[in-house]
Amino acid sequence: KPLGYLKVRGHEINDYIATPLIYSGIFVIRSGKGKIIHRDHFDPLTCDEALQAGPRLIANGLCTQGIQNMIDFREKARRSGIAVDRKGRIVLFVTSPPSAEMSWSQLSRSSGGFRR
Repeated sequence: KPLGYLKVRGHEINDYIATPLIYSGIFVIRSGKGKIIHRDHFDPLTCDEALQAGPRLIANGLCTQGIQNMIDFREKARRSGIAVDRKGRIVLFVTSPPSAEMSWSQLSRSSGGFRR
């Protein structure tokens, strides 16, 4: 069962919007366009699809304030995520061997077109 909100093809799979700080981001698709928003600005009626995850690391090209207090991103771990670039392209990523374990700073330096 999903830990947070999940809507697929217009059908809610899980209608629970998780409130812990870690689940701060929701990836939404509206009219075929992807966007990542903070859960406090999310309205389930305005999207076709949505996936709640977190934490939301970047907002408007800048690091989310206070995120360092939530999790120690210096720790190396496997990473996965969703991003939307300035051109509206959706990027899914996962680290895998030989770089399966990366800190957030290593990941952000290797992300190419995304500003930290």
